[in-house]
Amino acid sequence: MPIAHYKARVKDERLLELPEEAGSLGLRPGEEVPIILSRVDAETGGESTPNEAALTAMREIAERQRGARQTDGTGSLKLLHEVRAGAMYGYDPA
Repeated sequence: MPIAHYKARVKDERLLELPEEAGSLGLRPGEEVPIILSRVDAETGGESTPNEAALTAMREIAERQRGARQTDGTGSLKLLHEVRAGAMYGYDPA
């Protein structure tokens, strides 16, 4: 699905009215499409934009974790106690 940016107007309480240019997407009544909403700041006239740095970092993390082995986490609490007891510094708590 192509990605396009348009400004929509609120029509009634929950309906959005798209501009004529949006007709090029070929949307049909009742068709579901994903949307991202941002509100135009009335005082400054600017739009609130997503935190691109955070989104980029999250995409990089997801890319690094792709294909990584998943663990069930059942031993996590035991491992945490060992680390806090000093096992990571060579101390044997047993």
